[in-house]
Amino acid sequence: EIDLLIPKQNYKNALQILNNAGYVTSGDHLTKINGGPGIKLHTSFTHKETESLTHQIWQRSIASIAPDLPSHVSALSHEDNLIYLITLCTKQNLIESPIWMNDLHYLFQNQDFQINADWDWLIWYFAHHHLTSSAWFVFNFLNSQSGTQISKEILDQIGEPLGSMKKHLIANLANPDVWF
Repeated sequence: EIDLLIPKQNYKNALQILNNAGYVTSGDHLTKINGGPGIKLHTSFTHKETESLTHQIWQRSIASIAPDLPSHVSALSHEDNLIYLITLCTKQNLIESPIWMNDLHYLFQNQDFQINADWDWLIWYFAHHHLTSSAWFVFNFLNSQSGTQISKEILDQIGEPLGSMKKHLIANLANPDVWF
């Protein structure tokens, strides 16, 4: 499934464009008549988000460089993409659909992300939006299960407010062998 963030004022227009491209509405998803990935349109990043936060996400977005997309299409910033994927995997799709792990692994392999990620802001965001435990879990899971390299410095910074006992418990949960 492809999640698309659409400005509220463009929602109906985006829906019409996708309908014209062969997508039909099925609940809150759009499916292509002749197959292909499903699409879900969103007007906010999370359900708790304010218009101000949504505006900030749009300001941080990156203009698309994909040749087959219109020039006004943007992608989430690397930091917002990371937050979205952590939220998606820990609150919705952990076991149901592990595709998020591939997306996170790809993000961490992205050289621009490696060089330019604003980790101070991300760590602040995790703490102020109650995502520190989720981030700690995801990063430990990626390190142990997919070989994704996440620096010890980043793990230490994220884990610092959790304390040793909570970090130990969460790290154990990052091992699928103990899930069932």
